[in-house]
Amino acid sequence: MSAKGLQPYRRGKTWWAKGRVEYNGRPITDYIRESTGSLDEAGARDWIAERENIERRRYIVGEERPLMFAEAVCLYPASAEMAKHLIPILAEFGDFAVKDISPKMVRDLGPTLTDRLAQDDTRRNFRTSPAPSCANMRKRRNDTGHPHA
Repeated sequence: MSAKGLQPYRRGKTWWAKGRVEYNGRPITDYIRESTGSLDEAGARDWIAERENIERRRYIVGEERPLMFAEAVCLYPASAEMAKHLIPILAEFGDFAVKDISPKMVRDLGPTLTDRLAQDDTRRNFRTSPAPSCANMRKRRNDTGHPHA
């Protein structure tokens, strides 16, 4: 009799997972053999539980669409003053997925938007603008892909 679902096993000092994720007794993924990155079995079991939840949700709901910057801006509780600063940033990043916006992209955007200011002013103004907060929405997302964990 074979084991059901993903099973932890030790490879060197690290725990790995192997097997298929099942839903109602039927396999819904290809065979998985992947490191959990954990040094103990409890951590590996947590990783497996999370991976199984993700794969089952993907099977039932389908691929989740990433949160776009324009959507994050709409979710951000901006004051009128902050909203004024977001408009030009939205024009640059609106069509980007939040997860694809790198710190370098944010840094490079500062001089583009404020070319008349000194570099120190640009950094200070841009760091205190709501753009980094909107980009940080990805850190607040839970596994369902919705903001506000």
